[in-house]
Amino acid sequence: FVYEPTPGLYEDIAMFDFTSMHTSIIITHNLSKGTLLEKKEKDAIESPELELKGEKQKFYFSKKLGFFPEMLKEIFNKRKKFKEEYKKDPNVITKARSNAFKVLSASVHGYIGFFGARYYSIEASASILAFVRKYNIDTINKIKKLGYPVIYGDTDSIAFLTHGKKESEIKLLLKKLNSELPGLLELELEDFFKRGI
Repeated sequence: FVYEPTPGLYEDIAMFDFTSMHTSIIITHNLSKGTLLEKKEKDAIESPELELKGEKQKFYFSKKLGFFPEMLKEIFNKRKKFKEEYKKDPNVITKARSNAFKVLSASVHGYIGFFGARYYSIEASASILAFVRKYNIDTINKIKKLGYPVIYGDTDSIAFLTHGKKESEIKLLLKKLNSELPGLLELELEDFFKRGI
């Protein structure tokens, strides 16, 4: 999903970014080939409606923790740990560790969507993307509803005008939005920008 940018020169911009969005969605909603259900069951996790092979449909996933999301959670936690380690002690080794787990974590959705992969599942892959669109669009709408004009958004980030609000107010907005997200999903402040095109 890409939010159509509104062309122009803007001042007082803030940008939020979803942390490891695809990975967080896989773990939070237990999406994988192994957790995919043949039909809807009681208490199943339901994907947002999506279009696959020209048909609108939904897929259902078991709440019973699957091997793949559980394994990914370990990678996710190591990524977090080594990212913090790098912040405290930036050097080539800590940077390499942090980047290694970042790449591993980021590649998982592509792996699930690759037809040659052992854990390939077009249904899980499509559901991941449906959740990405849902959370991005929902967050854009919440930001707009609170009076901040959104000027740009792509897969996992949203840029909006702060209208001269203090940084502390924007951080409170971030905290509010995060309190409404499920599981591991989290927005972080990318940065504040004085102006941008």
